Amino acid sequence: MKITVNNGNALNFKADVLALKYAQALFGVDYAVVERLSEEGIDISNSLPKISESLLISSKEHIAAKSILFIGVQDLSKFKYQEIQTFAHEVLCVLATKAPQTRHICLTMHGVGYGLDETQAFEAEINGLLSAIKQRKFPKQLKKITIIERDEDRVARLKINLSKLVPNDVINLYESEEINREVILSLLAAIKFSTQVLSTLSTNFDQYILQEFINQAIKHFADITTKTSKLFDDVNIHVITEICQDLHVKANMLTFLPNEQIAKDPQSLIQFIITVLNPFQVSIEVAWFKLHNYEKKEIADFCYIIGITILLIHYTLIEQNIPTLKKNLTDKIKEVQNQILNEIGLKLIPKNEFPWDNISQLLSGDTDNLVKLYQLSLNKSTHIESIEYEQT
Repeated sequence: MKITVNNGNALNFKADVLALKYAQALFGVDYAVVERLSEEGIDISNSLPKISESLLISSKEHIAAKSILFIGVQDLSKFKYQEIQTFAHEVLCVLATKAPQTRHICLTMHGVGYGLDETQAFEAEINGLLSAIKQRKFPKQLKKITIIERDEDRVARLKINLSKLVPNDVINLYESEEINREVILSLLAAIKFSTQVLSTLSTNFDQYILQEFINQAIKHFADITTKTSKLFDDVNIHVITEICQDLHVKANMLTFLPNEQIAKDPQSLIQFIITVLNPFQVSIEVAWFKLHNYEKKEIADFCYIIGITILLIHYTLIEQNIPTLKKNLTDKIKEVQNQILNEIGLKLIPKNEFPWDNISQLLSGDTDNLVKLYQLSLNKSTHIESIEYEQT
């Protein structure tokens, strides 16, 4: 697969798909495309997508690209660097589902026409594409991505920037799958641990057992912190590692369980909740939100599951029942199990090896068999060739 920056007119550039944003109004290339179609008797003005929606249509050969993809985004005043990255990521995700046969995608530059920095806007767009590629969310037949730009001087600068963004011009997708496997296995281990804790909390308040659970939870945080620093190599890794480390440090502050006397003294109880437990819960939710923004959903879910488990242990010791917190945790566990099972299904269903009869068991906390099934699905994966990025 190649990524290139080319000089030219997007309407005259041959590709399978020309991908455009629709910022709830028409500007630039999207305006020119809609106008061209209108001149040819095709009015799509009432079909253009709302925010987070998409529209894929045939060009009917009225422009050089065979198809046109519109992604609905916020208006330009809110379409900044993070939104550009999300847009580029979404282009590949949408086409992976709607047009998996796509071999060549053409995109345009975004941001420079309304005041954004050229370099930062370009980096955001490329990083969005790379994040989708590393997560294997792109059309199966994709061979080439082209950024088309009319300004020759800008094309020259963008080519230089591209070579800096992709060291050695190579992304090894096999290595990416290995990274994903390590994170998923850690996430499954977190689910197994949390399920065990929830079962114990409903029957056993032994302080020594709960103290051991806290120690194990801290080890889980240490594990994911180490993995993020060693496995990932994208441009945001330092921020991602810092988020995990910060949560690990705050969890360490909860290593020692509260004195039993706290539960008997209302004033001490309130102070402990306000000064210790509430801030930690806020930290968990902030970390989850930030990691989602950096496209690290599995790590976000891992931190949430382990973090909320620690909170529930402490609330149990101070004799406080927090049903909403417990429900949020069990809902998150079920959600993650479903997502992992879906990923397994994508690999095993085409081979007629998916255990349909065991789904209920797999979703009822049978983490050991879910791990075995996940590892089986990895063994069934097709070997993935490296993806090379070249400038022309």
